[in-house]
Amino acid sequence: MFTIDVDYELADKITAHSLLETYQNFKDRISEIEAGGRPAIFEWEDIQADRAEIQKRIDALKLLLDWYCTPDQLKELDLA
Repeated sequence: MFTIDVDYELADKITAHSLLETYQNFKDRISEIEAGGRPAIFEWEDIQADRAEIQKRIDALKLLLDWYCTPDQLKELDLA
């Protein structure tokens, strides 16, 4: 097992990057579902319910991104 010491700023950057990737993946997934491309994630029987579940997660990620991201990162995502 390895241990590395990081300061709070670097930890926040790592967290923000991970959240940004997840946010973008969910946004892309909604676009793909709406285009009829990929199957559902959460609700296999109802695409609209699946889209709603994905949107709930996007909304939750927006709150987290607001906490961890810089204003420039938020502007880049049109979240500012």
